[in-house]
Amino acid sequence: MAFQNLVNAVFQGGADDFQSIAPWGSAGDGGNDGYVRSSGHYLQVYGPKAGSNWSPAVAAKKSEDDFQKLLNKWNGLNRYSFVLNDRFQGVPGPVEISLQNIQKLYGVDADSIACAQLTDRFTDLKEFEMMEIVGGVPGHQPTFIDKRKIGELLEHLANKVSPNGLSSKGLAPDFDEKIEFNGLSDAVGARLRANSYQDADVTGFLNVRGQWLAEGIAQELRDLYAESKSTIIDLEDAADLRYVWMVGKVIPESAHAHPHSFKAFHGAAEVILAHFFEACDVYDKPETSSRTA
Repeated sequence: MAFQNLVNAVFQGGADDFQSIAPWGSAGDGGNDGYVRSSGHYLQVYGPKAGSNWSPAVAAKKSEDDFQKLLNKWNGLNRYSFVLNDRFQGVPGPVEISLQNIQKLYGVDADSIACAQLTDRFTDLKEFEMMEIVGGVPGHQPTFIDKRKIGELLEHLANKVSPNGLSSKGLAPDFDEKIEFNGLSDAVGARLRANSYQDADVTGFLNVRGQWLAEGIAQELRDLYAESKSTIIDLEDAADLRYVWMVGKVIPESAHAHPHSFKAFHGAAEVILAHFFEACDVYDKPETSSRTA
């Protein structure tokens, strides 16, 4: 119920004519946990209890059964969304296959809304609407909590055991040109290349968590790079020093307490910088004219 209440609050903020539906009698809610009247967009919410081992097959069957209830009891069905508390792990294949089959058989738009998409909808709300949902941010938080957006990605990478060896991933066409353009040494360039081969760990996490987090981390790194340019100037190896300085700034203070934690977070920080270096969110990007001249 807590998850369903959250879904209702987010959709009520995003659509004036959203109506949540409460179960009634033995008929329940007819497969309808809430809908947008003007567009005929119906929701069915599935939020397994925290700590439970829920089955993707059970979730897929529920998506099918509730759709059939909607067809039999409700009018104007144009879009069906199965809202799933996937705990930021991704929507299981059986659920997506079920929704694809519904769309093919009945000609109704059918999709899933997982935690990442729900978070995107939440961040699109007005500030006062977000505050009403979460109740405001506590004024005093423990010092060991990393409040930065990059903190979530750091924690994930630092605790993840990545396979050894290089992947077959290719670098962006201007990767080496960008290294040269920014005056980075061969040593730092080699570190960026090596760490870029763990890019799948970064992209996989960000794809599940949602675009809002990727954009937030990119902005934090852009601000950090701008600060490094104003902090480290007029030095022959300024570009390399900025790289070392940024890695140090990305690592949370709490990681300095233990050498193993520091090593894990240091490696995670370099993987993140390599990802956003390739995406042109840190360091300067060569002008197009310089590549085509």
